[in-house]
Amino acid sequence: MTAIVLGGSTTGLGVVRSLAPEGIHTVVIDSNPRTTCFYSKQCEAIESPVETDVGFLLSLARRFKDAVLFPTTDAWCRALAKHRDELGKHFLYDFLSEKQLDRIMDRRKLYKAAKDVGVAVPKTYKKMPDRPCIIKPIDSARFYEVFYSKGFIAEDKEGFERYTKEAKDAGFDTVAQEIIAGPETNLYTFGSYIDKEKHPAVQFIGKKLRQYPPNFGTCTLGMQTEYYPELQKQSFKLLKHLGYSGASQVEFKRGRDGVLYLMEINPRLWLQSRLGCWCCP
Repeated sequence: MTAIVLGGSTTGLGVVRSLAPEGIHTVVIDSNPRTTCFYSKQCEAIESPVETDVGFLLSLARRFKDAVLFPTTDAWCRALAKHRDELGKHFLYDFLSEKQLDRIMDRRKLYKAAKDVGVAVPKTYKKMPDRPCIIKPIDSARFYEVFYSKGFIAEDKEGFERYTKEAKDAGFDTVAQEIIAGPETNLYTFGSYIDKEKHPAVQFIGKKLRQYPPNFGTCTLGMQTEYYPELQKQSFKLLKHLGYSGASQVEFKRGRDGVLYLMEINPRLWLQSRLGCWCCP
């Protein structure tokens, strides 16, 4: 059995450290020769000519026939969806269609789907509200590569217009969204693997303790948390409505009103996946 990890960042390293000790031959493909995984002794590192190079991946099909694919970036998720018919002949993966994936990664479509099944989402605005709001991109991953931020905090009308224009000039569609008040420890993760019959094969519940930058950043310290039936119920309800199968992370924030508000879904393994493997042996 061979596992091919697509992307050698910290997320990829977590996958490597979970699979390699189980005796699984683990290969990491990345276009950056200095990526984190390439310094690990637990994987075979293969440098690709360019990022998300599907042609290069297919050139390895004979050598790694029926290998299981583990995408660790949104870009790779999109590439796998776009070329799923061809890749599915050679590799194993829960291939989503481009339409399915777009419904998850486009924040507007995801929030509409959530509302359809009664999952709470933050309010959205077409103009500056009477309180600070956050300007978020529709395409989060590419936005972060450009601005090194998950979004802009607009304190007033001037900031609202400036940030919206700045994002638009850089080629990004955005949505203005309510800021759900509360500490970082109110951010919960529901990680799971949904099989082809749409049954949960494994699940994990965790929460953030710290993130950087503060308030709207990446988790730097997290923990497994107690059983949270409402979080599980809301997550499974939404994933089922989306027709989802495979690994995913559903993130919610509990507001001061006690309601769980959907933040986003990562249709792949995520940064804290390794924590889930420790807690769900």
